[in-house]
Amino acid sequence: MTETDARAVLLMRSCEQAALFGADDAAWAGREARQQLGAVAPPATWLARRAHLGLSRLAERQPALRPALQAVRAPPRAALAALLLAGALGFGLLGDGLGQTHQVNLLAMPLLGLLAWNLVVVLLVAVQALRPRSASLGHGAGAAVARLGAWLARHTPGRSTWPAPARDALARFSADWLRHSQQLQAARGRCWLHAAAALLAGGAVVALYARGLVFDYRAGWDSTFLQPAQVGAVLQGLLGPASALAGLPLPDATALASLRLASGGGENAAPWIHRWALTLGLAAVLPRLLLAGWSWRTARRLAADLPLPDAPDLQRLLDSCSAAPRPVAVLPYSYRLDAARQAAVGPALATWLGAGLQCAVQPTLALGDEDRLPHWLPAVFARLPASDASQPAPLLVLLFALTATPERESHGAVVQALVQALAAAPAPRPQLRVAVDMAGYRQRLAGPDGDERLAQRRAAWEALLLGLGVVPGFIELATPAGRP
Repeated sequence: MTETDARAVLLMRSCEQAALFGADDAAWAGREARQQLGAVAPPATWLARRAHLGLSRLAERQPALRPALQAVRAPPRAALAALLLAGALGFGLLGDGLGQTHQVNLLAMPLLGLLAWNLVVVLLVAVQALRPRSASLGHGAGAAVARLGAWLARHTPGRSTWPAPARDALARFSADWLRHSQQLQAARGRCWLHAAAALLAGGAVVALYARGLVFDYRAGWDSTFLQPAQVGAVLQGLLGPASALAGLPLPDATALASLRLASGGGENAAPWIHRWALTLGLAAVLPRLLLAGWSWRTARRLAADLPLPDAPDLQRLLDSCSAAPRPVAVLPYSYRLDAARQAAVGPALATWLGAGLQCAVQPTLALGDEDRLPHWLPAVFARLPASDASQPAPLLVLLFALTATPERESHGAVVQALVQALAAAPAPRPQLRVAVDMAGYRQRLAGPDGDERLAQRRAAWEALLLGLGVVPGFIELATPAGRP
């Protein structure tokens, strides 16, 4: 699904949730999309066409919303990126990398700060690349994204003329889109920042030669604590690779002693400008351009194939247009199901996730056995029916019992282990759902405070799972029908 299609799907979803669409309009959009695409179109393509058709009809019926609907569906603009890049290049060209005077202190050049900054950033990027990445936003980051989305919605031009449902829909869409496209936006941001850093360093190199053409710079050094041999070691570490590559050997300790500025020494700065230009090119411009290119490639890939938002309501829509049953592997965690509860799993999940599920209850995973997941998952997925791009991806439902007290060290750990394992699974990648069975806990409750205690335990589970970026579904396995 492309970036534009994903934005349209999320905006359509927000408009439906805010009751801007009636059931008849939504049904019309689905039928019209199916007629245009044909019966063999992939479900994701159908969902995107349905969203575009529905939003076009909404724009016709409510002209006041047309500018906002067009803006959120339009491709991203590059004006901000162009302004950032132009500013970085201009700052590099106008900056004075050699210093304010025509005497260049080799140990105190402003270029030292530019070089150190780029080396630190490249090192941090390398360290970050070696660290495992979380597949979802944390609870605090998710709340921050929601607040940013609400702020953007409040400052949309023409908002005051919209009806209340339209304002709610745009606020919900802004938060959903920022949350769903975080990897895409992060890749674009990294691309712009790395490109800006490369232009800043490149502009500084051009400025070195431009000033060297019209001014006579003398290079030397001064230090209270360092002696010529120590200065030579420092310069060898900073400029040694570039000096060897350019065939400009660094002066020895005797020659460096004659370059003390305090003693009236110094030499023409041209060789040092060449060394610094090549050093900046190797340590700043080149790695930043490579990082910018890698981030640009990542952003292009995500923009062309952005994963479908993993939400139960969208999945129900996809399932409704697919004739093939959707395979579901149900993994109870620290919870043994008797025959009656196993028989109730299918109807309960159908009530929550929609019809057309082919459920297979797996052996219970014992408390503390999260380490077994890497060995357990491949065998489970191998038993699931094969699916292609025209069918929904299989589901893995992690089943908890409300009778258990939610604990981050155990229940949270198994959720995080599954998220990481599924992120590395081959396509079509199974999608994770987390269900909590309330039936056993409800049966234990007695007295007038039963509903209150049930609500408190449910809130505790919601707090844990939402903090992990997972929206839980609460079902009941005591009856053939589950409760959403």
